[in-house]
Amino acid sequence: MKKFILIASLLMSSAVMAQSGVEFTFEREEATASPNAMTNTVKVAPYVKLDNGIKLDIQFGADRKDGSSSGNNYALANSVELRAQQMYQVLPGMKLGARVSVGEKFNVSNAAGNTVDFSYYTIEPKASYAVTDSLSLAAAWRYRNSFSDAVNYETRTWKVGADYAVSKKDEVGFRYFTKRGDSNTNGVEVAYSRSF
Repeated sequence: MKKFILIASLLMSSAVMAQSGVEFTFEREEATASPNAMTNTVKVAPYVKLDNGIKLDIQFGADRKDGSSSGNNYALANSVELRAQQMYQVLPGMKLGARVSVGEKFNVSNAAGNTVDFSYYTIEPKASYAVTDSLSLAAAWRYRNSFSDAVNYETRTWKVGADYAVSKKDEVGFRYFTKRGDSNTNGVEVAYSRSF
């Protein structure tokens, strides 16, 4: 955890030399298997964009499955994720790139009913196409897995959606996603980003 705090401090200290902002995300997903449990996830990610085009952020997340078990609400699981993204203009209006990350997941209930913490990583190729100056279509594919073979956290997620620039500093986005692997869900994601 100390390494995450140190890296986050370095990330935020570089904000004075680059564009910075924050992104808020809400996800609602439904398991494909009965009883089709629903999960809500809230994320906040302060970021900086460096002069070379690399976007760095630290994402804090919290998720909880709807309902209860033995009269108690399901546990609230948390995560901290350090991410780096680079996008390249390949054609007029078309950008291709990728985001990579390492993270730590806290207070997750495993198959035995115990709570565990573990580290994980993601690799996410992305594409966007600017339809207008304000509207862009977006697609991504994310691979995620735990660093430990003892944790079932391997998934592949497909996302499609759009982003709309409300102003020069504000952007809203919508995604539909399908997640398959150790957990199988379909869901929607709504995001709001504000640059400073």
